[in-house]
Amino acid sequence: SGRGEWLEICNDFKFKTTGIEINKSFISILERKGLNVVNSDALEYLKTLPDCSFNLITCFHVIEHLSDSYLFELIKEIKRVIHLDGFVLIETPSIDNPLVSSKLFYQDFTHVNHINPDSFSFLLEYIGFQSANYYHINGGPLQNGQQFKLTRVFNGISQDICFLASPSKLEKSIQKTIL
Repeated sequence: SGRGEWLEICNDFKFKTTGIEINKSFISILERKGLNVVNSDALEYLKTLPDCSFNLITCFHVIEHLSDSYLFELIKEIKRVIHLDGFVLIETPSIDNPLVSSKLFYQDFTHVNHINPDSFSFLLEYIGFQSANYYHINGGPLQNGQQFKLTRVFNGISQDICFLASPSKLEKSIQKTIL
């Protein structure tokens, strides 16, 4: 849940939301804002939920804080609780960006896991998501340049990666519509 910005946006659109936050300091801030939050470990909370109980699950800058084994278990639980026509949206720092990968990532001492976008997409599909794609976001002026050009590496690669996955093939059809 962090500071609750995403929960507030979702509430503005009248979505029924539940935030999960392990940091007790944030809980009181979020509750004062009138947000529905649960003070829990994400994996432990998800284990208490019934199958197919959410249409959208989001994780913004969470997975880089998790060990591989915890992340694997978390993704399995997310797959279990997401509705068949639902979506999972996950954002994490982009290791493709040399500055992020070599310096900025380590400014937060709780970062423990560089997420390889191809490997993570594979993991999502291995666990059972029918479609899993990633998108570079928050990039520089050459973000859409040729992938292996040095100018793109230093002037364009995004600071973050956004994964979009669905248990159904809906995500691929939506991607074609958007693009």
